[in-house]
Amino acid sequence: MDNAIARPHFLLRWRNWAHNLGHFLAQHNVTPNDISLLGVMFAATAGAAFYFSLQPDAIDRALLLLLAAAAIQLRRLSGRLHAIVSRESVQPLPHAIFYDFPNRIADALILVPAGYAVQNLPFGIELAWSAAFLGLFSAYLSKMGNAPERKNRMTFRSLPMMLLSAACVLSVFDSVIYRAGIMLWVALIVLNGAAVAAIWQRTLQIVHAEEME
Repeated sequence: MDNAIARPHFLLRWRNWAHNLGHFLAQHNVTPNDISLLGVMFAATAGAAFYFSLQPDAIDRALLLLLAAAAIQLRRLSGRLHAIVSRESVQPLPHAIFYDFPNRIADALILVPAGYAVQNLPFGIELAWSAAFLGLFSAYLSKMGNAPERKNRMTFRSLPMMLLSAACVLSVFDSVIYRAGIMLWVALIVLNGAAVAAIWQRTLQIVHAEEME
């Protein structure tokens, strides 16, 4: 009974810790722009880890991929903190471009180097560049038209980083399954397909909204 009561309290504390951290940063004059730049730094760290992860030594490769996964999650955390600090900061809010533009740069800094981690597999680099381009196009297409964007539980904005993080962790064992990089390679294929689906869905929403006007 005590464990059943304790679990909801633990989950509640886990959900609130990011809000508490964001509130603390806002009260200490940390700006949303500062957090955006920090997110870009985390993304660059993940990208560097990806780029140098194609190592003959399995331990070195595993450590670099785990570093990439950790940096990706820190970049996701910075995005969440940016939203919290923007709401609670007493300073003037930054223009949307000062969040969206660094966000797009951070995506590219992670997605493109991921291709160099799987360049030993067919079209590895091309898949990464394609995922980065399609993700950029999807992000800006979501802001076009008058149709409201559907708020799905899993959106393409959150999918790439979650999928890449999972692939990094699973890549520790990919040599056992097939060969080095297979998990990331499959993740890049899935991301390309998800981006095309997101672009198609958003295009239909915009067309439908214009036909209703």
